Amino acid sequence: MDGLLLLHWFANTVSIDNNDIWLTFDPNGDYGSHCYYNREGMLEEVPRGSQYYTVGNLRYRELEDYLVVAPMIEYDGNNSDRIIFRVRQQNTRFQIESVYVTEHYHPKHTYRITTDLLIQMRNINREQFIDLLNTWDDLASLELLLIVTQEKYSLTSVKRQGENNIPETGQNSIDASETFDRLLPDQTSMIKLEVMTGTNGKARISWSNIPRHRRKGHMMVVLFKNNEDQEVLAKELIGYRESGSCQTSIPLNNGLQARLHEGKNWYCFWKVGEEICRGSEFNNPKAVQIAGYNAWLQLFVKDGKASARLYVEKSFREWRYIYHSSTQINNEFSETCFPTSVSHATN
Repeated sequence: MDGLLLLHWFANTVSIDNNDIWLTFDPNGDYGSHCYYNREGMLEEVPRGSQYYTVGNLRYRELEDYLVVAPMIEYDGNNSDRIIFRVRQQNTRFQIESVYVTEHYHPKHTYRITTDLLIQMRNINREQFIDLLNTWDDLASLELLLIVTQEKYSLTSVKRQGENNIPETGQNSIDASETFDRLLPDQTSMIKLEVMTGTNGKARISWSNIPRHRRKGHMMVVLFKNNEDQEVLAKELIGYRESGSCQTSIPLNNGLQARLHEGKNWYCFWKVGEEICRGSEFNNPKAVQIAGYNAWLQLFVKDGKASARLYVEKSFREWRYIYHSSTQINNEFSETCFPTSVSHATN
């Protein structure tokens, strides 16, 4: 677990700009960082003008606070995991050319880390990452990186082929963001999707609690007629927003449902992709009994218009007089505020 948390710390400490990784600390001393001379011959020979460095010794307080004081994570005490990175100085800045995570500086436990993986780790906060480690429990070690990057290699077999000890970024790699989505604990139950009344009787979609790893810029909320229907009535890209709402042009009706989907870009058009989760259907309120009468009144919406429905029992013989009076009131109200239709039914 220490190596994965160390990698998470590193990903959130460096600066990444247009896939270029820049060091934000002095490699000659900050966080205990120092030169790595590759005496084991584990990595490829350092190019002229570049230098390997290593960081990760937990004896340095800044790292210990980040890596050891983690809720529910048991520190094994071996202090053997390290980050190795190769940098080239550009004026006053250090550009990182490659990153590795290693255990005991052993070839069989050394992994080259892609920029995509570092970017994805930056999209997951420390608490979420700790949840991931706790979920995977015994598998939450450097072996988990094999699942994430598919870039574990045997030095012996590679050397016999006369190739670089650890191949360049991208070879045998997979989409890190998709992998992390599978590894993270299921947080869809926390997402809240709701259909509510919008402007001029149109449906409005509201969303909240979108997990950070889901906010990728291409997520969208989609409106459907009901839970069974698959025809898209309206859709809206939500970008990186954790919460918000959007107005639609669809009249509000009973049964409307909002769902969260992946969005797919197709020739500058956005199409609805894989479903992530769905909210509850919009339901009209139940009828409530009118005090003192064997009658019930239900307020509901139909095609974006507020409506009322009256239910009466057969034993309530005066209902016609009461209903007639109510009709006069409602009709007068509808003329000044909003369209209201009144219907009745007998039980």
